[in-house]
Amino acid sequence: MNFNRAKILITEALTRDKTQGLGWLVSARIEEKQDNDGLAAMVLRRGLECAPNDASLYCALGKIELRRGHIEEARKVFEEGLNF
Repeated sequence: MNFNRAKILITEALTRDKTQGLGWLVSARIEEKQDNDGLAAMVLRRGLECAPNDASLYCALGKIELRRGHIEEARKVFEEGLNF
């Protein structure tokens, strides 16, 4: 439950290799745990820029958008993810 330390560690990992989707998923999950869905969505969008072929990032982002009530945006994200 030490979110600050977790953020430092995952930031270091992403600094070394931004192309690993798992790092972005972990970073977004930390934000979700702190009820920062907007920031989690931003993290996942950045992750998609760095790891555009990682389907799990599309799935996670789509779920966040659904939870936020952004149905059309969630649909768009899921459809983009299906292209990979």
